[in-house]
Amino acid sequence: MAAPRGRAQSGRTGSDPTKPVRPQVTLTPGDPVRVAYDELVGELNISGAEVVRRGILALRQAVPQPGAGAALQEAG
Repeated sequence: MAAPRGRAQSGRTGSDPTKPVRPQVTLTPGDPVRVAYDELVGELNISGAEVVRRGILALRQAVPQPGAGAALQEAG
């Protein structure tokens, strides 16, 4: 049985922070994600790997970090 989508699989990504990670995803023709991917590669004139890197960083910034509110309360 495969792990539910979005859930970590044991022994997979993030298990050893000292080793490089090569994420892999299959984007089939006609898939809306594939269309967006192809558009970003063309419009931004960057590699597919750079699209993935920027997407990961954008998601990281969009997701609230635990404890981030406490730091803002102390500053304010």
